[in-house]
Amino acid sequence: MAGPLSLWLVPAEEWRRRLDVLIAELAARAGTKAFAAHLTILGRLHGGEAEALERTAELARRMPPVPVRSPRAAHDTEYYRCVFLEVEPTPELLGAHQRARRAFGGGPDRFRPHVSMAYGRLDEPRRDELAHEIEQSLGLPVALEADRLEVRETGGAPSRWRLCGAFPLEA
Repeated sequence: MAGPLSLWLVPAEEWRRRLDVLIAELAARAGTKAFAAHLTILGRLHGGEAEALERTAELARRMPPVPVRSPRAAHDTEYYRCVFLEVEPTPELLGAHQRARRAFGGGPDRFRPHVSMAYGRLDEPRRDELAHEIEQSLGLPVALEADRLEVRETGGAPSRWRLCGAFPLEA
């Protein structure tokens, strides 16, 4: 049985590679799981995979690349926000989220834009240390561009997540 589907906004290649490497390094040092760099636009898509891919393809054709600005790294006790890059809720990013909500028939409007850098249940001193390492490594604040949407099956552990389709932002 297929797991839940999520819609990701993905950084352009140079930043995607850089973030993926850093995420893998942090996971290895902290004993957590690595995953692909992304900003979740919608956490649970309605409908099946074929419908999600069709809607995402149409959305990507009408959406321009999205500037993403991160002023700092932060951490939380929530598993999927253990350590993350805060992301400014710019009009462009909020607009992309609203377009996605309309394309997929609404859903909850709880949108806390961030780019996770480590998942897990780490103690506060360790989370604080990793956040500081991220800030030093990336030279925060940073501005980057997200240039594609991905539909991912995100059930279970991150190692089991599956890319269903990727679509360049074209407008």
